[in-house]
Amino acid sequence: MYRLTGQVLSFFIFLISSLAYAADDTDCHVPEKIDQSTLLFTVDEEYSIFSPETVGLIEVVFNQGSLETRIIQERLTFVGRYVYQVLEKDFSMIKVSELDANTVSNYYLLLVCSSDIEGYYIYRLQGGEDMPGVSHWTGRYIIRLPQKPLGEE
Repeated sequence: MYRLTGQVLSFFIFLISSLAYAADDTDCHVPEKIDQSTLLFTVDEEYSIFSPETVGLIEVVFNQGSLETRIIQERLTFVGRYVYQVLEKDFSMIKVSELDANTVSNYYLLLVCSSDIEGYYIYRLQGGEDMPGVSHWTGRYIIRLPQKPLGEE
């Protein structure tokens, strides 16, 4: 129980400091919507003690309330549903319900922008097969811009 309390306290301290940073006259905006978007997430190794198997690059494709999550280095893919909500111009939340074999994992991604296409995130898992209870970590995100066909400018 003590470890969980420390993790939860660390989560809220980081969240508050992130919000204070975001409120400090940032000149960026989180996306108004993420439908038809791909986001890349890196996991900060400093926080990997909460979930060591997730360190690396994660690609998430959002499409009309559905998502596909790919853990690049492990070649794993998961599918699920999401709801996206902009809370402030520089702060948003993605609520996700994802299916892993026969286990449903519910988690939140809190996004704080540092520019219009990148920023920091906090991940908080509620349940799941590999991490019972609550787990969380942080990292950076970037919005993958659509590529134009060769020859177009």
